[in-house]
Amino acid sequence: SGSHKPTYTANVKADNGADTALPITVNAGAGNAAVNVGAQQGDSISGGKNVTVNMPSIPGVSSYTLSMPVAYLSTPTGNGTLVFNTDTGSLTLPAHMLCGIAGEDSNVWIGIAEGDKTILSETAIAGIGDRPLIEISVTIDGKKIGWNNPDAPVTISIPYIPTNMELANPDSIIIWYIDDAGNPACVPNGRYDPATGTVTFTTTHFSKYAVGLNIVSFGDVAAGAWYYKPVSFIAARGITAGTGGGNFSTD
Repeated sequence: SGSHKPTYTANVKADNGADTALPITVNAGAGNAAVNVGAQQGDSISGGKNVTVNMPSIPGVSSYTLSMPVAYLSTPTGNGTLVFNTDTGSLTLPAHMLCGIAGEDSNVWIGIAEGDKTILSETAIAGIGDRPLIEISVTIDGKKIGWNNPDAPVTISIPYIPTNMELANPDSIIIWYIDDAGNPACVPNGRYDPATGTVTFTTTHFSKYAVGLNIVSFGDVAAGAWYYKPVSFIAARGITAGTGGGNFSTD
């Protein structure tokens, strides 16, 4: 009749396989929930299948960790993926993500957590406001590594409910990459997806990422113009700053 701790499990879906459940270890003090992927899932991923691990909502938890042997994500020709869905964000990890990065006998911990805004630069704080900031980490055999693999893009989705003003300018919702000094840089492929209620992007290196807003308007681009949306989209991502003087015109 003492206090009873709830036991949580992650629901696992695999192509052509029955759903399974994996036990979750909750560290309440650290606000972390961890799950370990086993051989059954590993074989599916290396066999070219897609495996999805769905973490439940757990009170007080905003940091989630997925652990497994490095070998499960070291299939050079693999088309399989491992999807890790959490309340903080979702990661789609390709089967060749860790090729050549560590020994096959090693274990890897991939983490997604709410980031610490106190270390940000003033520019970043202004650009993020109260929008989500996440930190993604890769730890191999207890040592944090700066994962970077240009051949294996990881897709990341951050749940986000835009304000009415943002919904009026959905192309201006962007993703910032936050460098080690706390400064923001735009991830050009980041975009808000109303169907999933997330801001989604792909990256080949891990760090901190945040949802931002960058509304750039040009005096010579009317809101009704057919090219208004593409111009807003590329301007928000810093791909073009127009020709100066607040105009976009290139002639």
